[in-house]
Amino acid sequence: MSNVTCIIVEDEPLAAKVLSDYISQVPFLKLAGTFKDAILATEYLRDNAIELIFLDIHLPKLKGMAFLKTLPHPPAVIITTAYHQYAVEGFNLNVTDYL
Repeated sequence: MSNVTCIIVEDEPLAAKVLSDYISQVPFLKLAGTFKDAILATEYLRDNAIELIFLDIHLPKLKGMAFLKTLPHPPAVIITTAYHQYAVEGFNLNVTDYL
């Protein structure tokens, strides 16, 4: 199986650390970066190809769903949130899964 390059967009340091630790245990996932807000992630995505985003909903500056709507060709997205009310909106945006 080939590597899947991913990023984490998460403003809570502990949550980002937990995700990073889980990703490091999956042999085919390659973590390319962790971003505390969607603006920083957007800048990174301009020049870097990513296949998967682990995306928080409640982010500073630009919320997760709003960020997702700005991507012309979004990669696979796994929403990382405790807020189940975003499920329908996420699936309308072709979100792959929720954690």
